[in-house]
Amino acid sequence: MSDALKNRTREYGLFGFDREVIPPPAFPETLPDIVIGKPIVAGDMLDAVEKFPGTLQKNGYPLAKVQDVQYTLEPEKKELNCDIVVDVGPCTNFGDVRVTGNKEVSSDFFKDALPWKVGETPWNSDDLEDFANELRQSGLFRSVEAKPAKDAIKQGNDGIAVLPVDIAVKEGLFHTIGANAHYDTSTGFGIEGMWEHRNLFHHGERLTVTAPIATNEQGLKFAFEKPHFYNRDQKLTAQGSALHEKTEAYESTSVSLSSNVERRLTKYLWGGLGVFFEGGTIEDSEHSAQSFSAYGRQAFLRHDSRDNA
Repeated sequence: MSDALKNRTREYGLFGFDREVIPPPAFPETLPDIVIGKPIVAGDMLDAVEKFPGTLQKNGYPLAKVQDVQYTLEPEKKELNCDIVVDVGPCTNFGDVRVTGNKEVSSDFFKDALPWKVGETPWNSDDLEDFANELRQSGLFRSVEAKPAKDAIKQGNDGIAVLPVDIAVKEGLFHTIGANAHYDTSTGFGIEGMWEHRNLFHHGERLTVTAPIATNEQGLKFAFEKPHFYNRDQKLTAQGSALHEKTEAYESTSVSLSSNVERRLTKYLWGGLGVFFEGGTIEDSEHSAQSFSAYGRQAFLRHDSRDNA
């Protein structure tokens, strides 16, 4: 077994202070899901043999495959013996990605989103599937397929091969238009239109613009998010509005703008820093219109330990 598989860690956070030790792989001596001494049917045995290379593919050997299988049945003992020859293939680290099918989404978007260090992180088929699921959930693609680029494997450092990844995507629609209507006994009827672009500058940037029109509020609002802002675990957000509000207590016209950089600090903790501004005019029944403004810095922490967002 390669030393790279024996001494593995996963780092989280701004400077990698939160570090998780990954135990070395323990390759099974028997087939998964098969209990020695218990009854077995042919279908279960064949399925177990087919799944066996998956254990190796999660632990640095993506090209592992069953090379030969010999079954020996001993009727007197009522036993079935199974001898499996497995070609584990080379010990492999993750390489770069080769993307096909993208027309509007930049290839740099995929490179910025990589959860592994190219040429350094041992191959794990689960990590590859997690990355593919992350791309599927981005709202940018109708389909995503990820697999080892077997024709591009090359020798890396310390005798460990480097295997790139082939990503084949089909882009979806990047625009959404929506509207809703509501009725409130205190404010009456209202409608709100929405327009969203999920690939504004070809790197997965999301811009959402809403236009509320109601008895007590009219105007425009926007929200912007840029993922992988100089780092995979960092994003830039901005929000703003231009609103006219009229209630029983006051009437105001205002504009607001805020922007934050949010960064993963530990495995479960996120933090952010930003600035904000709000200004406009406000008046009530006892005072004439007066101007106001507020601005400053803001900081926040967010704890997120969900295993499935």
